[in-house]
Amino acid sequence: MTSTRDTPQPFAGLSLLITGAGFDIGKALAIRCARQGAHVILMDKDNRALNAVYDEITSDDHHHCEPTILKLDSQAFIGETAELVRQQILEEHQKLDALIHTANAAFPLTPINLLETNVLDKALHTLHTLPHQITRELYPVLKLAGQPSVIFTSHFSAHTNKAFWGYHAGAFAALEALSRQWAADTINAGFSVNSIDPGLVKTEIRKKHYPAEDQGHLRYPGDEAIMSLYLNLLSEGGKSRSGEHFSLPVK
Repeated sequence: MTSTRDTPQPFAGLSLLITGAGFDIGKALAIRCARQGAHVILMDKDNRALNAVYDEITSDDHHHCEPTILKLDSQAFIGETAELVRQQILEEHQKLDALIHTANAAFPLTPINLLETNVLDKALHTLHTLPHQITRELYPVLKLAGQPSVIFTSHFSAHTNKAFWGYHAGAFAALEALSRQWAADTINAGFSVNSIDPGLVKTEIRKKHYPAEDQGHLRYPGDEAIMSLYLNLLSEGGKSRSGEHFSLPVK
């Protein structure tokens, strides 16, 4: 059995907050970052899923730091709730080194002429506005890190013009524009802000859209190609990259 002393710890001493950490890419990334020495702050609204990730990290011989669980509905991440999280981060870590957005949501695959305004508004709010809101609320503790990283997770629908993805396409295209704007506005503060499109991934969201799909062409959430995109941007060398978008080709 490999001991923790033999495992490379490039993220030792860093605190990373991951939204959507209970499932899929967020879960896989949380486990990988914990194995590399990071103190991972797990944020999701599903308490059972968070506890499962917590148990997997703490039972792994490679982990160093006990993760923190934030069982929060991201839509409530404002005001007093956000202030309590900032205070907790300050008390436990003095700063937040990285914020990685992986939370996602499924909306109906619908012809463009049938898109409903209220659902369109909800998709834009969930997939674009909320990541901005969380980043804005955590900006004060991110700024204390000196060279903080922010990663937004986008979606292939923002670029492929694939039929029936209207609810997602506009929201994720706006999210990528938002990422570039965050990068432009924080360049003098030392931020590294980028977006990632992981391509076609075997996720719970994908299963809702394509329940009978042959999944042979999909990557697993913990696929090395996906993890490498995130880990490289979180690494010391990746901090020089900002305002960029990275996407994986179809497998």
